[in-house]
Amino acid sequence: TWFITINCQPPGKPQLCLPDRTSDSAGNLLGSARFYHEMDSPRWFIHCFLLMPDHLHAILSFPRDVPMERTILTWKGYTKKHHGIVWQSGFFDHRLRNERQRSEKRDYILMNPVRKGFCQQPGDWPHVLSFHPRSGEEIPR
Repeated sequence: TWFITINCQPPGKPQLCLPDRTSDSAGNLLGSARFYHEMDSPRWFIHCFLLMPDHLHAILSFPRDVPMERTILTWKGYTKKHHGIVWQSGFFDHRLRNERQRSEKRDYILMNPVRKGFCQQPGDWPHVLSFHPRSGEEIPR
């Protein structure tokens, strides 16, 4: 399980979502992330996937047969080609080794829009997907 951060280029330009309303970009990006999660042979398992205006944070697990880097770069290429998102090269990843680390990073991710002043409570932020690690059921906002 990995904590992932992917930034847009240039930093600060809101390409992924707008804080005060639902955007086509946000819906398209979350839809493509969900598609990778729900494929017959999933490319990743989403624990948490949150869009900010110019970057995203995610907690993802990957199958062992396809390298994480290739999966993320393929997804970034798709979103660039089909949705016009300009990403910085590469991404940041940090391995989460236990449930405590996963829980801490999840809290950090969900509080990000609150810390930035985009919403009052984490549940108010519309640009997020979460799935239960055991049941695989989507966790409602």
